[in-house]
Amino acid sequence: MLVVVAYDIADKRRLRRVMKLMENYGSRRQKSVFECNLNERRFLALRSKMSELIDPEDDRICYYHLCAACEKRVEGISEREHPVPKREDYVIV
Repeated sequence: MLVVVAYDIADKRRLRRVMKLMENYGSRRQKSVFECNLNERRFLALRSKMSELIDPEDDRICYYHLCAACEKRVEGISEREHPVPKREDYVIV
C-alpha cells in the first residue's frame, strides 16, 4: 500500500530522529513529506516506532493511505524524476 506520511515536529532533536526513521521506510518528497510503499506489517512497525519518538501534545503526524486506483493516478511535475517507491512485499529478518 502507498502511504504518504507528513509531519510537523516541534523539537529539533525529535525532528532529527523522525527524519532518520522515515528514511528507512520511504522516499522523501519534501522536507517533511515521505512516500512509503509498505505492507501492513511494515506500516504497523513504522506507526509504532513513530509513536515512541514524538510528543503527541506538540507534534503532528498524518498517514495518508492511497488505494491502488489512486496510486496509479499519482502525478508530478519536476525536472527530476520522482518515481513512486517500489513495493515492499517482503520482510528481511
